[in-house]
Amino acid sequence: MSTLANKPYIPMFMSILIIFVLAIVNPNEFIDIQLHDTYLVISPIHLGAILSFYLGLTGIIYWLLRKLSCVKWMTITHIIFTILACVFFQIFSLISSKFIEIDNNAIRIMYQIATVIILFGILSQVIFVVNIFLSLIRKVHMD
Repeated sequence: MSTLANKPYIPMFMSILIIFVLAIVNPNEFIDIQLHDTYLVISPIHLGAILSFYLGLTGIIYWLLRKLSCVKWMTITHIIFTILACVFFQIFSLISSKFIEIDNNAIRIMYQIATVIILFGILSQVIFVVNIFLSLIRKVHMD
């Protein structure tokens, strides 16, 4: 936990490797999302590139702000939820085509789990922004 709180950019950079490995496991799979009359088709490699870019960008932000004293519980919560959400979505893109043969109830449960993961991911990004602002405000008041 010390690395997560003191050097949060290290787990972010290490998780990029995990996302890329998951992206190249089966490059011929696609995730199909139907929103009313619109179909979204995403390749796991493209999803992996987008998630890796986001994790890298977040890691760079943490690296640039390494001199700030961020709130530790907010940093740890953000890192854990963000990495878990990215890994979940990469795994979800690999197994989503397997659920086509399963009944509608299993697909509904899978989408409910994905919705909860999305909500936790959004919450962790709000925590990230609040953490940065609190750290900057504390630094201004300390100087």
